[in-house]
Amino acid sequence: MPNTPQHIADTSYACDRCGYDLSGSAVGGVCPECGHPVRDSLRVSAAQSPGGTSSSAMVSMVLGIIAITACGLVGPVAIVMSYRAKEDIREGKASPSTLGMAKAGLILGWISSILTVAGILLYAAILAVTI
Repeated sequence: MPNTPQHIADTSYACDRCGYDLSGSAVGGVCPECGHPVRDSLRVSAAQSPGGTSSSAMVSMVLGIIAITACGLVGPVAIVMSYRAKEDIREGKASPSTLGMAKAGLILGWISSILTVAGILLYAAILAVTI
């Protein structure tokens, strides 16, 4: 008994082997033109589609964590990377689902920057009083 397809893909995509339009084709089926598995074309289509994870958002979040825990001097870099990630999301280069990482990087970047400036000012005030 042949394997019957369970799901129908609801997006427009082409066979990665022959270019045939596979819209409405069963995910478990094959391309009617060349016999290439539809599932393989879906994998290629998903890998090439824009809107994946924003590297700027990821870097912003990681730098924000580093800034708040170890080195406050990278806080401004986390802020800049967060704004870049938001721009990528607006332009459709990254998925909106990465906005949370960008926001986390922005918040942690600002907190660490403020704490770093406050620490420097406190150190300067203590130094001025003791001299």
